[in-house]
Amino acid sequence: MILVFGGTTEGLKVADLLEQSAISFVYSTKTKVEIADRQGMLYRFGAFDLESLSEYIAENMIELIIDASHPFAVELHDLLAEFSQSNPVKLIRLERKFPPRLSDEKITYVNDTNEALALLNSRYQGKTLVSFTGVQSIVKLKEFWENNVSYFRILNRKSSMSLAEAVSFPIENLITTAMSKLACEEKELLKRHKAQVVLLKESGESGAFMTKIEAVKSLGLECIVIKKPELPQAYQQVFSWEELKMIFEGKEELWA
Repeated sequence: MILVFGGTTEGLKVADLLEQSAISFVYSTKTKVEIADRQGMLYRFGAFDLESLSEYIAENMIELIIDASHPFAVELHDLLAEFSQSNPVKLIRLERKFPPRLSDEKITYVNDTNEALALLNSRYQGKTLVSFTGVQSIVKLKEFWENNVSYFRILNRKSSMSLAEAVSFPIENLITTAMSKLACEEKELLKRHKAQVVLLKESGESGAFMTKIEAVKSLGLECIVIKKPELPQAYQQVFSWEELKMIFEGKEELWA
C-alpha cells in the first residue's frame, strides 16, 4: 500500500497515476476536502503526530510514502523526515518546478513570515497589502493588518473562513475567488483592491507564481516573496512523472 500526502495539484495527479497503474493507495490531507472517488483509493484526513503516523503505517502495511503536499507544509515535511530516520518505509518527494529567483529592485525575498512581517512594519506602514499567502499567514501578520488595510486570498471553504474569523480578521477583506492562471485576471484583482504592496509565497509553476509576478510587475507594485523552505535530506526527490512511474513499476535503480 502507498500513502500519498496531497491536497495539491500534484497530489491529484499522483492519485490519477496510481489509479491508472491499478495500485492501491491512501490519499491523505490535513483538512477534509472534496475529492472524486478513484479505483483502489482510500481517503483520510487529519494531522498526524509521530505516534499516530507510526501506528497508521503499521496497521495499513504502508510500503511507500509519496509527499505531494504543498512546498510550505513544513511541519509535515519535518514529521515524515523524522519518521524515516527509524523506519524502512521509502520516502519520496514529488517536487514542483521553480523558476529562477528574480533580480528586481521592487521584489524582495525573505526567509519566512516573520521576516515578511518585519519588512511590512518597517517599510510599508500606511500601504494597502494584498496577500496571496493563505489563511495560515493571517494570524502571523496580525500586527500589520490590525493597523493597515489588508486583503488575504484564502480557499473558499468553511474551515478557512473559521480560521480567519477566530483572529477577528475583517471578513469583508477576504478574497475567496480562485487563483487564476491568467496574469490579466490577477492584475484586475490587484487593481480592484488598490494594492500597494503584494505578499507572495515562492509556490512554483503549479502555484502560478510567475503569473502573479507578471501581474505585480505590470502594475509597478512592490512585492515581498517568502522563499520556499528547504526540504529535509531524508527525502528522495523526483522531478517528473516519468521518474515517479518508474517507482510504481518497481524499477530497482530508484530504490537504491
